[in-house]
Amino acid sequence: MIGITSNNLMDLPMEKRFELFRAHGFEAVMIWLGGRDGDDTPEERAKYAVRQGLYIENFHLTADNLNEIWLDDPTGDETIDKMKSEIAVASEYGVKTAVLHLTHGAVVPDISAKGLSRFENLLKFAEEAKVRLAVENVMTGEHPRYVLDNFDSPYLGLCYDSGHDNLWRVADWLSLYSNRLFAMHLHDNFAEKDSHLIPGDGNINWETLLPRLKKSSYKGAIALETKDAADIYRDADKNDYLDKVFIAGRRIAARLPENP
Repeated sequence: MIGITSNNLMDLPMEKRFELFRAHGFEAVMIWLGGRDGDDTPEERAKYAVRQGLYIENFHLTADNLNEIWLDDPTGDETIDKMKSEIAVASEYGVKTAVLHLTHGAVVPDISAKGLSRFENLLKFAEEAKVRLAVENVMTGEHPRYVLDNFDSPYLGLCYDSGHDNLWRVADWLSLYSNRLFAMHLHDNFAEKDSHLIPGDGNINWETLLPRLKKSSYKGAIALETKDAADIYRDADKNDYLDKVFIAGRRIAARLPENP
């Protein structure tokens, strides 16, 4: 099963995007709930996917006000509450996994008792909703590693992002957590910026990476987090672009275990 992120073709209404994804062979979608991508509610996005027969591989929770989670700031509580509401929708629609970032940017707050308490509360909520939390490897590694190492729950694991790993080599994520891999974002870059290129269009060594992914615990959709907003694809024909993404996904799928 090959999947693509919802934040592709952002000049089109989201339901139209999903229609095109399905027409080009994609069977799964990863639904982005961050800002700057229309006013569709999480419920509406899920309904669009169901209507087009797309399996929802995961929700990507809000990416707003993440650093405030670790501060003595009421905005941190609001961020956790928003994530809870998104997890509740995931549970309602049978979405098994929610991806989240724990911080934003290169300069982040220290790990704090306040932030850990908030995260523990969020994890408990996810456990009760039976939705797994997949913490993504981002620009800094301290916060993801701390929660993964110190919270023991079958509902807590890693979202491995290949582009982030190529750009920000802050930990050997697959050596540390390959047995707890709940989600993945596959895209490429040249280790200069977070370009979200189609696999094969950057300098990631896929011949080395794919065998490592094959040995991991991940058995979900081939999850391609390409974004056509990257300059290299901005003026591409939408159909040609989606065909190229799908072909890249099919090549990767041939090297990984079949999806359950």
